[in-house]
Amino acid sequence: MRYYISVIDMGSAATPHFDGNRTPVGNSNNWAKSIIGIYQGEIDVNANIGTSSISVGNVGVYSKSGQRIGIVPSEDLGAPNAAARAGVLPPNIHPDYDLDKVHNLEIGAAKIYFGKYSTDGVMFASENGTVMDIGKSKKADKNATGETVYVTEVKDAVAAQTEIRDAATNVISSYDDTANKAATGTVIAYSTGVWNNTDMPGGTAAGLTNKASEINLYKPVVMTGRAKLDSSNKLNRSVALIGDNKGIVNAEKNVTALGYSSIVALAQNNGVVNAKGDIVAKDGAAAIDTATKPYLYDNIGAYAGKNGTVNVEGNADIYGIGAMASGTNAVANLNGNANTIKTGKSGALVATNGGVVKFGGGTITHSENFTGDHDSSTPFTADSTSHINFTAPTTLNISHGILIPGTKADYAAATGTTAKYNGMSNVTVNLTGDNVVLASNDGIHKIWDGTTIANLVKKIL
Repeated sequence: MRYYISVIDMGSAATPHFDGNRTPVGNSNNWAKSIIGIYQGEIDVNANIGTSSISVGNVGVYSKSGQRIGIVPSEDLGAPNAAARAGVLPPNIHPDYDLDKVHNLEIGAAKIYFGKYSTDGVMFASENGTVMDIGKSKKADKNATGETVYVTEVKDAVAAQTEIRDAATNVISSYDDTANKAATGTVIAYSTGVWNNTDMPGGTAAGLTNKASEINLYKPVVMTGRAKLDSSNKLNRSVALIGDNKGIVNAEKNVTALGYSSIVALAQNNGVVNAKGDIVAKDGAAAIDTATKPYLYDNIGAYAGKNGTVNVEGNADIYGIGAMASGTNAVANLNGNANTIKTGKSGALVATNGGVVKFGGGTITHSENFTGDHDSSTPFTADSTSHINFTAPTTLNISHGILIPGTKADYAAATGTTAKYNGMSNVTVNLTGDNVVLASNDGIHKIWDGTTIANLVKKIL
């Protein structure tokens, strides 16, 4: 089925099933259940949002029905059960809908594009325990336990689509509205809440209660959206993946942000984001004009807010902050061992307010992008309640800024969370310029005595 509309709301759009007397089949209590929007067909979504006129807060696909494997049509959706089917004349004219097991909401293909006049647009939103599967090469079979091929014209769209994108091309993002071609504050996938449909006894019996909403993205994701200061002077960033309020987002392939000041993955309030491929945010399609320049090298690869968890299983390739965790139980894990971070003025890794960042290894380059932008910056920052943990070999190339802030007690050679900065035995430092403050506080030697920088750091720590 092909849709050419800007919003599909799967919350309450289904048509009740009637018999010839215009009354609901079976018990009239099924009426409320019968208007829940469950869709079992094949979907190819096409939409252009904010391409020619102002569009604020519009959503491509929004589902809050709780659709997922485990729902039973005759118990949860108002479909006639065996007794009801037998009780109409002629009997058994209605099919047994339970034979077509409810599966997750499947979106085979999607071309949902946000234009330069779009602000705060969301491509996919899942709520109330709904599970969305987007971009799978095959659909669920009738038992919802295996897979089968698409049979309608959707199969061609599924085969043709290689990426999930917010724009048809890599449009230029600029802070200057006259030069800009990208949307502002775009979100690709937003998942929030849990399943708690108490009027669905079949789903309840199947153990669905409190199951998280989920969005599963099966193809590479490309986001072109930009950032802009809003009316309260806060930077409205584009964010590819958001897990909020226990919601989960799983990206099976690489996720790339081409705009400036983007966030690739964000989790908060017991939400989780799992990026199973690489994440990339390198200002790839950002303008280099005067208006945009202050916002370059300001991306964030993985951001965990309070009680949020971000897991990146591939490698992060970021211009800006590779990972940031801020808040109680905030955890940002860069698990790859070949991460590449080129810092902006805020450094590569940041942990505050009880957050924990894990860095699985790679290369951090801390050097000037623009004159003077690194003079007082540090490659990594943790406050007294937070921890950064280097778990595998890491090379730090530093030419500007402060190498070792804090005191000797802030550093631990072993991995763990005993100090602000842990696993320092895994860090090799290369001094690549002469504008580095080696240390900045009492308790640590401050003078380079001619030894190699690597040996100096080991001696200091």
